[in-house]
Amino acid sequence: MERFSILTLILMIMLIISGCGAKATPPPAVSAVDMQNTSVAVALTMVAQTQAATAEPTPSTPMIEVDGVQVTDPEVSNPELFDITKPDSPIPQYVEAIKTAGIEVTDQQVLDALANPANYHKKQDSNGNPYIQFTYTTSEDGLNYSMALIYDEENGWRERSLNDKDSTFGLEATGNDSKDSPLYNELFDSNSSVVFTGGMLLQRTDPKYRLPNAERARSLAGKDNELYIHAGFYPNDEYPTFQTNEEKEAFVDKRLRWLYSFVKKADEGYQPTTINLINEANSTGYDGLDPDFILHDLYGNEEFTKIYVKAYRMAEELGLELGKDVRFLFSDAYVIGQNGKQKAVEASLKGAKQDIAKELGISPDDVQFDFAMQLRLYNDKNPGDSGPREKPPTVKQFNDAVNLFKEIVGPNGRLYVSEISVANTKTPEEIIKILSPLLESGLSSGKVHAFIFEAALRTENNYYDLSNKNIQLFNNDYTKGLTYYYLMDLLTGMN
Repeated sequence: MERFSILTLILMIMLIISGCGAKATPPPAVSAVDMQNTSVAVALTMVAQTQAATAEPTPSTPMIEVDGVQVTDPEVSNPELFDITKPDSPIPQYVEAIKTAGIEVTDQQVLDALANPANYHKKQDSNGNPYIQFTYTTSEDGLNYSMALIYDEENGWRERSLNDKDSTFGLEATGNDSKDSPLYNELFDSNSSVVFTGGMLLQRTDPKYRLPNAERARSLAGKDNELYIHAGFYPNDEYPTFQTNEEKEAFVDKRLRWLYSFVKKADEGYQPTTINLINEANSTGYDGLDPDFILHDLYGNEEFTKIYVKAYRMAEELGLELGKDVRFLFSDAYVIGQNGKQKAVEASLKGAKQDIAKELGISPDDVQFDFAMQLRLYNDKNPGDSGPREKPPTVKQFNDAVNLFKEIVGPNGRLYVSEISVANTKTPEEIIKILSPLLESGLSSGKVHAFIFEAALRTENNYYDLSNKNIQLFNNDYTKGLTYYYLMDLLTGMN
């Protein structure tokens, strides 16, 4: 009917124009065809103007004002964030996790807080980019647990994740937790700024320790997250038996080239790949380097220097820029607290920096390497068989270690706290109470590049028992756990 009316109107207008034109002598330069085309164009223009005048205006998206800034109302633009009917929605997940700590909170309480614009605040990340954040926090026994919504112009409203706005947290992808599922991939991407390969590069034969391949970690890291390849060379690895130094050198060259195969160039949009050249070189004692190690067998006490220089020159050969495309790292355990192990590692790193500088003909200040101090703890209030772990350090011991190793790596080096886990714990609250003073101190120092949690996405009770060693960021069904919301509170308090 509408098309008929429009067609009728066009014909009427054309007849009127044609009739009027018949009484006048048209200019000789204008043809009948041109006049007809002009008539149709005028008619269509009149119809379009009529339709525009009668069309209903498009309703505008409701806005809220936050600290003088107008932003879209999240309840209208993103109703899924307010959905309390689905267990995996943000509010129900938070409420269920908080209840495990004995804290009484309801979905409606969170909804009421979300409806109040006074709970939204304008913030700024470390790059000066503004964003809006809503935070809902509950407290128990001196610990805070927060969920947050966040808004910026590029991405709109979303639930804030651990890898959003100045994240300093990394997750370990290792063992049977590394499943090829969309949910696992999404959780890893949204909550880990550093993908830590764990021991997946170790070619072990015991099924108990058999780990997935490094290609999996490269895929998880993508372009936006750092890839941290752990234990490139490791004293306890199962190396083949070699008869000559030439065979050992050939193996080291082959392993290095394999490690470099996972490095992607920064000019192609990737974050730098960190290669852990030596892990736990002092693992057998405090009085020297581990003799049961292919690098020590090959290079003696110069293992740090020789493997660094070999890796450096191979990077040049492959057209990779140190510090931009690839970074070198050493790591060790039991280095927190004034003990023999800390002193041995300190001496090894300081000596290596001087020797590397001489080999390469550069200043020691220009020698780039990072260091990771492991934080594999046990609950000293519930001692038992905790494996190779250490008693929780005091905040002073932790801070002293942070200051010492950050000074060694220098301004061009990065300091990591890696393999964070706590054994012999029964509840997430026990884990959080042990870790909280150390994490809070490390974050406030500004000297730790990233905190990496061991087996944080593992859901199988095998080598890393879920109830025993990892920090329970996620439950078996991948919903967020209590520890997740504790870390979120740390993040929201930073900026």
